[in-house]
Amino acid sequence: MLTIRYSSSILTKISKIIGYTAWLIVFLLILLFKTPLGRWVNSLIQARQLAASK
Repeated sequence: MLTIRYSSSILTKISKIIGYTAWLIVFLLILLFKTPLGRWVNSLIQARQLAASK
């Protein structure tokens, strides 16, 4: 019984960490694409996609 509780608490901690990390990544991506650097990266990605599609 104790081991099940322990493993479930570890799982909830891991899921919380994953959740926070995901939100952080999303937040950073939004910040990145709102800045000039983000626009530059975006245009670079689009240029690559255009080159790949040709």
